[in-house]
Amino acid sequence: RQNVAFYFVVDDSGPNVWAYWDSVNDEGAIMAAWTNVMMEVECFSPETDLYWVAVDERGRALLAGVVPDLDRQRARVLYAR
Repeated sequence: RQNVAFYFVVDDSGPNVWAYWDSVNDEGAIMAAWTNVMMEVECFSPETDLYWVAVDERGRALLAGVVPDLDRQRARVLYAR
């Protein structure tokens, strides 16, 4: 794994987790990884926003999204290649 990173940032908008990981260009594989990330960030406070980007082997974005307040029901995709 070459392109995997997680950052916790507190800024004017509040607490945020930024997650990046490499994946194949397959929505099922990306969403399986997303589910694993969601399980890992449950330890953060509920007002934390998760911003995530799945990238290909060259580091180009495949799919990106946000999960406001770590609420899976409010998750949305912001970019899809």
